Amino acid sequence: VDNLAALRQQLYGDPSALKLVLTGISDMGMAKQLLERYIASIPAAQSQTPAQLVPFKRQNGQEAKQLIPKYTHWSIAVEGVAVNTQNAFLAEGLSDILKQRLWQVLREDQGDSYIVDAWYDISPAQGLLFHIQYSADEKTCDAAVSRVAKELKRIASEPVSDAELKGMHEFMQKGLANGPNVPYWYAKAQSYHWNNSRDYQWLKPEPAKILSREQVDKATRNWFAPEFWNVAAAHCKKTPDLSALAQPLLVSK
Repeated sequence: VDNLAALRQQLYGDPSALKLVLTGISDMGMAKQLLERYIASIPAAQSQTPAQLVPFKRQNGQEAKQLIPKYTHWSIAVEGVAVNTQNAFLAEGLSDILKQRLWQVLREDQGDSYIVDAWYDISPAQGLLFHIQYSADEKTCDAAVSRVAKELKRIASEPVSDAELKGMHEFMQKGLANGPNVPYWYAKAQSYHWNNSRDYQWLKPEPAKILSREQVDKATRNWFAPEFWNVAAAHCKKTPDLSALAQPLLVSK
């Protein structure tokens, strides 16, 4: 409760400092009523002159192009990983860990990236692939690449924390519980499990057994130390510094 109160004070303690950008609004009158009801009703730190709703001027083509975020995309190919349900669940959980860590490093700590994402693909045709994508302009591109490289080395050399492991279990359980609510993807997932594992136990998987400490630590050590890394960062000012990836792993025992 104390943490929530502190967060509320941090975010909404002075609503006069808020800047709201509304898009896709067809009824400005209704928008004004909603803003007054939910935002203007928050007590301000001091009396302020009410702000005016100002329609945003449409940019021309060149100005709009400059507003489009520029992205850096990593593709990490991991060789020798069996294509089965066990590894698919491991890859899904570790993708989420990567996303959370990179969100902290790239957005919360540095404020360089507005969008951060990580996901995976695993199939007999291409094996296991991890993907990382984040927004970064020319000024921050080089530094962001270096930070991602360090995080990739860290996940390979330091065990996933107990809190992160618990989060993996909860993330997986949430996905399993929500699966039947999305029939197409649920059927696709079940067919994947059957085609690649041939085992009915995957109809009711248990997160704690699949994402055990032993399995997760083994995957992070082996999967995030490949020989080849592909990074698409065309808008960086110079060739990204990937020296962190070449440093020896310091595996914790």
